[in-house]
Amino acid sequence: MKSRITIHAQLCPRVQYGLDRLAQALAAHGIDAEIALHPAAGSDLAPEGFTIRAADNHVEVHARDASGALYALLELSKRVGDSGQLPRELDTADAPQFTLRGPCIGMQKTFILPGRKVYEYPYTRELFPFFYDRNHWTEYLDFLADLRFNTLFLWNGHPFASLVRVPGYEYAVEVSDAQLDENADLFRWLADQADRRGVWVVQNFYSLLLPKPFADRHGMDTQLAASNELADDYTRKSIAEFVRAFPNVGLMPCLGEALIGVENQTKFLTQVILPGIHDGMALAGLTQEPPVVLRTHATDATRVMPEALKVYKNLYTEAKFNGESLTTWEPRGVRQQVHLAMSRLGSTHLINVHILANLEPFRYAAQRFIRKCVIAGRDRLGARGLHLYPLAYWDWPISPDNPPLRQIDRDWMWFEAWARYAWNPDVDDAEDRQYWVGRLRERFGTTEAAELILDALNDAGECAPRILRRFGITEGNRQTMSLGMTLEQLTDPDNYRAYPELWESQSPPGERLREFVEREWHGQPH
Repeated sequence: MKSRITIHAQLCPRVQYGLDRLAQALAAHGIDAEIALHPAAGSDLAPEGFTIRAADNHVEVHARDASGALYALLELSKRVGDSGQLPRELDTADAPQFTLRGPCIGMQKTFILPGRKVYEYPYTRELFPFFYDRNHWTEYLDFLADLRFNTLFLWNGHPFASLVRVPGYEYAVEVSDAQLDENADLFRWLADQADRRGVWVVQNFYSLLLPKPFADRHGMDTQLAASNELADDYTRKSIAEFVRAFPNVGLMPCLGEALIGVENQTKFLTQVILPGIHDGMALAGLTQEPPVVLRTHATDATRVMPEALKVYKNLYTEAKFNGESLTTWEPRGVRQQVHLAMSRLGSTHLINVHILANLEPFRYAAQRFIRKCVIAGRDRLGARGLHLYPLAYWDWPISPDNPPLRQIDRDWMWFEAWARYAWNPDVDDAEDRQYWVGRLRERFGTTEAAELILDALNDAGECAPRILRRFGITEGNRQTMSLGMTLEQLTDPDNYRAYPELWESQSPPGERLREFVEREWHGQPH
């Protein structure tokens, strides 16, 4: 038997991928059905939204755009796979609340290469063997599509000299000719495969970093605190060539950590980075500005963004959610104000769930805590996007377990919880619990076991955040609380550069240890 699928919408690669997945599911269960896919661009559906109506083996799908069609077809294929049949009666509509939703992968290492500095890692097989494994990427991108993630961030200090050859600066390339060609081919394939699955690849880079061959030739440092005419020209042309070579890949500039001073950073963004993108658009024949995500780290984005918007309109912003840990769903203080300032600019603002220094090296699957964090990102910080770190960023794609496990297997619930709530955190509590019990039952066999495991995951998930925010020195990655603290670090944290934002911004109101002891000693109320 063969199902009949009628397409009344444009058959782009994204829609074709969804059709292929649905056709596989129907064929696997011998289902014969009539399915019609219609565009719904003029409807009230939000971007990426869809409706599905099913009755008597006939299904009508309406989608706002190609991504909406993709998600509708994947939803149908999942229902067929779970039940072995097409829904007999179904009338549902769905759309995401967060515009951008996706994890990051580090093209970085925990060690510094000889003769180099932090963040300086060319794209090579020796450093990043997983990057060249197309089977790995195919499985991972399918994983992202199933979770309705639509963005993938790649982090590196200066990726351009590993991916493009810049006219006039051919000597700046940091890898062999053969490696450069392989990198460019792989990167182009990755961007195309991601786009088929509704995923936008975004390349992060730092300012102002230069490739070592370029710096050596001109007697410069590879990391500049202040720019110069030659570094500006090289960077602008590198970005232009990158946009020309990979027009479907976004960019995520970090204006620090090397480049110092808001005036220097603003000038570099508005006179080098963004004009470089415009140059690349002209070379590639693009008429619409590619989205650019600006990190607020190591700069004052409240001063930079107004100037940037005069030059470039399609800008997003990003800021760390709980610093470099996970501590609270009640962010407040100065960090809350940074998020709110960004969210009020009129562009989409993202929360960055960053590094997770207080959770590593362990699993973390407290979906209740995660859901509250997503709601806080939306309601307390004004965010409409999620940038998510894996739980073992430096070890990707494996975990630090012995023997190592794949992170998408070990930490499936971490990724799935953030993805589920970035799509819609306003799910009914009972329905949400039933969902997770069902997912855990698939793995552990019985409802009773699943309920106990879910409760344990949620209760245990409170421990690491509460311990750090009350007893820690910093939310930053210089403290990994799972390694413990010395007694002096506990009793005299000021001797270790205690970071007040940990308890003033990344914690709910409450007493630190010294405050508690003083009030207890003097018989004062807590």
